[in-house]
Amino acid sequence: MPRLSKIRKKVAMAYLFRRVFTGSHAAYLPQSEEQKDIFLSLPDAEFLGRCSKYLLGDVPDDDALVNLGKQLEGGADRAKFFKSLFYSAESAAYRSDARLSLPPEPAYPFRKNGGTGKKVLVVSNCQTLGLANCLSLHCDNARVEACDMWTFRKKSKYWLGRIREFDLIFGSQGPELDGIIDFTQQPKTHLIPGFHMECYHKDLTYCWQGETRVKTPLDDYHSKICLTAYLLGASVQSTVKMFDGETYRALGYLSNWERDRDSFIAMYGAYGLDVRGTFLEWARKGMIPHSVNHPTIAMLSDLARLMAKKAGLTLLDHALLPHDNLANGPIFPVYPEIAIERGLSTGSYRFKAVNQYITLSLGEFVRQSFERYLKLSPQDPRFARLDERAVAYLASRDRL
Repeated sequence: MPRLSKIRKKVAMAYLFRRVFTGSHAAYLPQSEEQKDIFLSLPDAEFLGRCSKYLLGDVPDDDALVNLGKQLEGGADRAKFFKSLFYSAESAAYRSDARLSLPPEPAYPFRKNGGTGKKVLVVSNCQTLGLANCLSLHCDNARVEACDMWTFRKKSKYWLGRIREFDLIFGSQGPELDGIIDFTQQPKTHLIPGFHMECYHKDLTYCWQGETRVKTPLDDYHSKICLTAYLLGASVQSTVKMFDGETYRALGYLSNWERDRDSFIAMYGAYGLDVRGTFLEWARKGMIPHSVNHPTIAMLSDLARLMAKKAGLTLLDHALLPHDNLANGPIFPVYPEIAIERGLSTGSYRFKAVNQYITLSLGEFVRQSFERYLKLSPQDPRFARLDERAVAYLASRDRL
């Protein structure tokens, strides 16, 4: 009996929570056509506040409001802006939380596409969420959902059960999906590559100890120079001095631009996507990714348009961008000497930490990386090693 009493109490509390929360939650939505018109004519700050409160469960901070507000400048269509947020992965995750009895997708207050919109699923690597948000924002009459490959594997029963309901799938076939699903054999699927560009971040590498990835202040990102110098027994001070144009030239960091460019273009070409003009436009504008595998949202926006066009989706004519979710992750800098060689106006030695909006100086990054390496076991770490001549050069720099 005590057990039954506890269950009844939990059910009652859950019901009360839903009643209270849903009632206050619904106040942020227009409930009629008249209210819709008023809602769309609210001052920017209040409109953005209500949108985020309904869609994401919280009012964004001042910086977030400013960034969102910029997207509404120039008379942008607020209904389409609201729609893009409503169908974002963050909004879907919030509204589908099992604890919250919130309106499902059909409750979108002034949806125009009814049941005619194409349901689109994006399954890829770190680019998944940004790519899905760009497709949602750029494509008319499309309802886009996102699930990265790691989540797809973890919740494979759920996603495999829903796979047939999508009219179109953009899928990357990585080892994470081995034994789960083969997108090359799935109908209605457009295969897409995972983003990878080595043109600007020649020093970036990953490191494994056994099957475990070794971490730095930039999460999975390591410096080849820093890691090699540590294994050579160099000090933090002598390692920092190795970061200069002389070293980059000796290691080949200042060469092979054409090879890296053509490799990137060929990677997308293998999937039927011509990115040559897009790449050249990025180069002319000085647009660079956050790292070798994390594009900026502006880059993902351009790629999303190419993918949507190839898939036959109708594109909208506007310049709006979703938030750059990958900017919250680690950002590896383009070293000044490499930036100059690549025709960029700026470069830096500021390393952005993961999940924090702080940067580390070169000295701080090397010191904190060395502290992590001290915890490595005697087992030889695996990473993209420099060739013997490059290692010998760094050893000679350490002796100077």
